[in-house]
Amino acid sequence: MDTNRLLANARVTLEGKFNTIEQNTNEKGEVNFTSVPPDTYTVLVQKEGYKDYLLPSPIIIKKGKNNNHQQKIKLEKIQPKASQKDIDTRTLIIKTRQQGAKVQLTNYENKSTVNITTNKKGDAVFEEVPFGNYEIRIQLRGYEEYSRDILVNSNNRLVREIPCKLEQIIDMG
Repeated sequence: MDTNRLLANARVTLEGKFNTIEQNTNEKGEVNFTSVPPDTYTVLVQKEGYKDYLLPSPIIIKKGKNNNHQQKIKLEKIQPKASQKDIDTRTLIIKTRQQGAKVQLTNYENKSTVNITTNKKGDAVFEEVPFGNYEIRIQLRGYEEYSRDILVNSNNRLVREIPCKLEQIIDMG
């Protein structure tokens, strides 16, 4: 295990409900996001040859606040398998926490669409997703429709979990 190293050029992704922001770490292994819009973000750190790291708790950016966050992250080095270079698909697990939600994955390039209903845990599992740009759209009665774009590529782990928070519609009348 190769931990305690500062890794330059690691990809850091802030994935929020309304915003996705990506940056690479500098030569010191640091990243500085500025002017980040208010949102609740999951933080994913990726580096070729290392296991992906998903920060256990989301980061909440509030409007008008000085939202500084410092986090030391240790990435575990992986041993590449010879066949791993030939794999050009990934498994996506869309995590909604709501059973019975309709999750639609649409490829922007060829317009192909796959629909899956979430299981008891609120997960929709898409296997063998080819590299490309996709839209995730989630619908569930009583909740606001959810939509976001994602990129599936070789920088993603073989199985990528994507948390998606559904907002319940509250009837005030």
